Amino acid sequence: MFGCFIGLSGHESFSQPIPVTPHNLLPEQNIEVVGKQLPQWKTVWDKARKNALQGDFEDALRLYSALLVMKSNLEEARWEKARLLMHLKRWDEAAESLELLIGSEPGSDLYVSSLGKVMWELEQYERAVDLFEKIYLILSTGTIF
Repeated sequence: MFGCFIGLSGHESFSQPIPVTPHNLLPEQNIEVVGKQLPQWKTVWDKARKNALQGDFEDALRLYSALLVMKSNLEEARWEKARLLMHLKRWDEAAESLELLIGSEPGSDLYVSSLGKVMWELEQYERAVDLFEKIYLILSTGTIF
């Protein structure tokens, strides 16, 4: 397992590449709300997604932040925000979002591996290795640590 880390200077990417187009950053599904009137948080989320897909990342991030103040339990929106932050290489901010996501879903190999990538980019190699080891254990044993 440790062989994949030998010879890396800290600048190579060995995990999944970060998408380079806005369309790869967000899932294709639509989020629908049942009811007569669309809640304000849903309108904000739709606008954040639209801005991200159009490449207006800064405004999308502003809207995601406002959305998560309105409705902090939207994991999918937090994940979308984290992916945008990773795409923009805003590693510290991405780490904050990912830590919150892992707090609510500690067994998510997606969130843990993404945080591992972020920690690697922040040159926090020991933490990155710990996270990648955790992923290995989760995937090989099915146990959440």
